Amino acid sequence: MTITIERTVRTARPVGEVAKYLSDFRTTAQWDPHTKSCKRTDSGPLRVGSEFDNTQSLGPLTTTLHYRVVSLDEGRSISLRSEGGAVTATDSMRFDEQPDGGTLVTYRAEFEFAAPLRPLEPVLRRLLEKVGDDGKAGMERALEQLPVG
Repeated sequence: MTITIERTVRTARPVGEVAKYLSDFRTTAQWDPHTKSCKRTDSGPLRVGSEFDNTQSLGPLTTTLHYRVVSLDEGRSISLRSEGGAVTATDSMRFDEQPDGGTLVTYRAEFEFAAPLRPLEPVLRRLLEKVGDDGKAGMERALEQLPVG
């Protein structure tokens, strides 16, 4: 069973600034209200293979997903994947420059759940839709509050 959530966020901020901020996956702790912490577990420049431990809370449930960057087109897109347990998650962000100099961010999260969780699909879908809505609102706020320059 796969559940896909996609949201778009429009900001007046330039694409380079937005891509740099959001590609550093640690910033999810600043804009996603369900992310309690996100730590990079390797060092060096951001690249394919960079890894992050992202601790999420949904109500009373807390889990840590270990993400690895699987694709990176600097300034344009990033995709990260977490595999393990009952869920495989792929988070992707695309950054499109707008004619007025702003940026359109497309955030897509795909969750592949193990077969035993199929009966919970309606509940999981509702929860993940809320996570998507909350993340969109948080991303909008965070991007508008970025320091200029």
